[in-house]
Amino acid sequence: MSTVINRVLVKGTVAFACLQATVIYLQMIGLAPSNHATGTFGNPAPVGGFLAICASLALHQSIYSPKHLPWVAITSYLLFACVLTDSRAALLGFIVATVVVLVVRFRIPNKRLRRTVYIGLPVLGLLLVTGLYLYRPQSADGRLLIWKVCAKHIIAEKPLLGHGMGSFHREYMPAQAAYFVSGYATEAETLLAADNTFPFNEFVRIACEFGIIGVLLTIIVLSVIIYSGKEDFPTLRGAAITALVCGIVFACFSYPLDVPVLRFLYAILILCALPPLKLSERRRRMLYFCIGIATAILIGGRTSSYIHFYRMDRALTKLLVSDDRANKAYIKESIANFTDNERILSKYAYILYEKGQYKEAIPILEQSFSLFPTAEKILDLGDAYKEVKVYGKAIECYRTASYMLPAYVTPPYKLFCLYNELGINDKAVEYAKRIDSMKAKVENRCVMNIKKEAKGFLQLQQ
Repeated sequence: MSTVINRVLVKGTVAFACLQATVIYLQMIGLAPSNHATGTFGNPAPVGGFLAICASLALHQSIYSPKHLPWVAITSYLLFACVLTDSRAALLGFIVATVVVLVVRFRIPNKRLRRTVYIGLPVLGLLLVTGLYLYRPQSADGRLLIWKVCAKHIIAEKPLLGHGMGSFHREYMPAQAAYFVSGYATEAETLLAADNTFPFNEFVRIACEFGIIGVLLTIIVLSVIIYSGKEDFPTLRGAAITALVCGIVFACFSYPLDVPVLRFLYAILILCALPPLKLSERRRRMLYFCIGIATAILIGGRTSSYIHFYRMDRALTKLLVSDDRANKAYIKESIANFTDNERILSKYAYILYEKGQYKEAIPILEQSFSLFPTAEKILDLGDAYKEVKVYGKAIECYRTASYMLPAYVTPPYKLFCLYNELGINDKAVEYAKRIDSMKAKVENRCVMNIKKEAKGFLQLQQ
């Protein structure tokens, strides 16, 4: 892309990052909503990655730009806000980007010293990764479990071409259930399992959705973009490549492609990192015009979708407190347009359930579960089936939830209660024993009360 456009995109991105950092500082001193560092993202991890990527942009400029001091100040401002998010993946990405910038900028003339540095860097990197792992080992082990489940039960099914775009969210939790049913899981892994729809590694996601071929193509394209920019590294193209390196490292331990702002940021970085096109002025203007039209269509489409989503969301909120006929008619007419919108479906199902309209809630819950299957949703579906006295389906839902989250006490407790209500004593005893003996992921007062109830039931059976 042209230098002017690169400059506008880079400076605009850094300016937005400074705004996010300011929000974080205000949050930390109690002058903005939230008492921890989330920016406007509502989650520390994505905003941490965003700040680390933008800090990498600023770091490159602080080294190569003639105006060093302002860029150094911006880098420090963004980096400290990034530290407050406590995102290890973001900090690791920034550190790797820093090493890349320093190695390229300050070439070591002595061959022996250069060899020593190149050998020492991987060792230091290994020590750094080990330190970050030991900082929160349970979180890291949870990621390892997710990648293991993906390898054994999603990638292994269709290794070459994957399950298709956007399939990860609907494939993961059933795969986790299959992994625990297989009997190969350890007790430690059962305690790590949680309701999850994120890969925590975008290359794992690509392998699940597009197979090994998709991963290889992605690596090749990114490698070509980064390697081709070595001659232009002092320019703004080099700044984009530096930030892209940070973003790639961050993507190995997080889920940036699930965050719209980060998706847009990655697109900007790739565009800015591409080699300049050798076109005539007329063709260049035509290309920019086409890009502008495509961007306008995309923004217009997204804006239209958001307006429809906002109207439907407001209508559902109104339905929760009022039975206005016109509002109910609008929802029934419009819900068919949201069959692929998990948030709308979940909210609608929740409202129907709260109003006691269980039969109407069941198909909405089933559609929502098919898009984003989680144990929480299938437990709600089981409850709805129980209310309409379809006990076989309710038992099936509760069992599926117990397979997904083997260390959570709620699924076996619901089974115990249902079997007890139905008078199926042997099954009630079976699940009471399981509750009494299980090691729960979270031991709180609610879990203790459930275990106490199960133990009391068993004592009565003796």
